Amino acid sequence: MKSSLQIEKPFFTVDSALFTVQEGDLKVLMAKRAEPPFKGLWGLPGGFIDISIDQNTDMTARRKLMDKTGLNPNYLEQLQVISGALRDPRGFSVTLAYYALVAYQIVGSKISSVEEARWISIRELPNFTIAFDHQHIIELALQRLQQKTL
Repeated sequence: MKSSLQIEKPFFTVDSALFTVQEGDLKVLMAKRAEPPFKGLWGLPGGFIDISIDQNTDMTARRKLMDKTGLNPNYLEQLQVISGALRDPRGFSVTLAYYALVAYQIVGSKISSVEEARWISIRELPNFTIAFDHQHIIELALQRLQQKTL
């Protein structure tokens, strides 16, 4: 007997909070969105898993970082899974967040869905409107970095 229950599948994405120190200033890598939702707002580099080319979420994270910022970090660490119905206006979303502290590099977008990629000072971040719940992810990643330095 078949069930009549229809199960909606959530979106599954990967987002990366990368930090660097430049001239004594802690900065986070951000990408300005060129497409909806949140067109024109800043967010963490990330996006949907492509099961036709990504063998795992680590590959997704690295692919999205390269496409959206031109950066290929030597090291990435999984931070946390974040999920909820209100994360994304398109529907229930699950993201696997990564983070790392990396050496400063010049960055730039290599994909049309990103208007601009750049390092933004943590001190200046309150002056920006951040897409999705990426401000929360940045705060989680900063807390983890602080825990690792104690």
